[in-house]
Amino acid sequence: MTQEGRSPFVEQSVKCPACKKLSPQRVFRSRMFVTKTKESDGHVLSYRWLADNIKQVHPPHYFLYYCPHCYYTDISDDFSNPKAGLSYQRIVKSFTEAGQKEKQIIELIGRNVHYDEIDFRSALNLHLLAIFGQMLPPNEAHDCYKIARLLLRIAWLYRENKPPETGADLQIPDVEEILRGMKTLDTAIHEARKKWDRLSNAVERRAGGLKEQFQGEADKNPYTQCQDGLGKQFDSLFTELYRLKTTCKRDLSGTLLDGSADEAGPFFSFPSYQAFFEKLKSVWPFAPADEIEALRGAIAYFQRSVSSDSRFDSPEKHFSAVSLITELMVRCDDVNGALSMVGTIYKVALDNRQRYMKEMRQKDIDERKKRRLQAKVDRAGASLAQAGELRRKLVEKSLESALPRVKKILAENKGAPAEEIEKTLKENGIAEELILHMQDEGGLLEHLKKKKKRKFFG
Repeated sequence: MTQEGRSPFVEQSVKCPACKKLSPQRVFRSRMFVTKTKESDGHVLSYRWLADNIKQVHPPHYFLYYCPHCYYTDISDDFSNPKAGLSYQRIVKSFTEAGQKEKQIIELIGRNVHYDEIDFRSALNLHLLAIFGQMLPPNEAHDCYKIARLLLRIAWLYRENKPPETGADLQIPDVEEILRGMKTLDTAIHEARKKWDRLSNAVERRAGGLKEQFQGEADKNPYTQCQDGLGKQFDSLFTELYRLKTTCKRDLSGTLLDGSADEAGPFFSFPSYQAFFEKLKSVWPFAPADEIEALRGAIAYFQRSVSSDSRFDSPEKHFSAVSLITELMVRCDDVNGALSMVGTIYKVALDNRQRYMKEMRQKDIDERKKRRLQAKVDRAGASLAQAGELRRKLVEKSLESALPRVKKILAENKGAPAEEIEKTLKENGIAEELILHMQDEGGLLEHLKKKKKRKFFG
């Protein structure tokens, strides 16, 4: 990027929604750049700058506004034009009335931001700060869609900052085995965490119901004690897993034994950004440490928003959101989850179409109602076609990435019984639906075909 030239920004003094103090914020001048290419999940790969003699910055780094006084951070539009809705006001109120522990986390992130020249590390911290602020109110007050978007943007930041494959890393079989094992464990713990979150909400509701009996003293409520204890165990587990993962990466890069610091050098008062992040992870385990962690968080919050947010009431917007979720699932190697989600869309659309058609066959139905039902039948039919096409693309894309693994497993298990090969494929992360698809006539696994196959949309 060009480091010289006039600034692409104009500065404006903007009042912070939280502390009400003014601070300078940057706004891109009109017609500075356009998007050139995007990835399937919306990540912009390249931009084209329209003006000459302009300092070319990375636009995604300037997506958020940040208050240097209280560290409140939000999407630029919402920061400069605060929403009047109750939900947004609860977020601002929760930020200004945050407890001591929460304030310490806000300060830890907020004071470690280079806002004049935003690089990857400062951009990441700004996004983390925005997410932390959004998560301060109770769960029911969260803007799940905004949190999901911020988490997805964090995944993009990590993707952009991934070091190029040079082949210079050390080959240490034991370390690589640890990382493979951690990947499996990480997936299992992520699923367990989702179940714990649902359980924790139920425990919290019951604890609230007993508030009067314990005279408002939460520390004496056994439900609260159990919730706090289990929550701390999960937090500790995520913290230690991050420590093990970073230890492995340092070992493979050769920096573990020679004591060399992070390549990017010191970060504020920390010897490296990794040292800063280890501190953050110890007090806020939710903070995504890599692209996959961020994507998984985005998936969870997108799913919550799709199921409850009125912004997804229209079939078109709902389908668009679900398509994005399935794309993110595939990027997390959760092909089964993606196919299951598409299958659910198909079944709901099929059930709806059958119900509407049944209503149309009723006697004495007037023409006006019949036209409305016919429109619903047509929309359901369109959803069926979209779900079928989405599944086809999912299977093709997943097959392309899984093929090398499948061929390797077949070569290593030549002559083994069909049941054993199928079991090995599943153990190595090959989705059941892909195995079934490859058992079709002419497929790579046709010889494993069973007498009766389960249909995906059956």
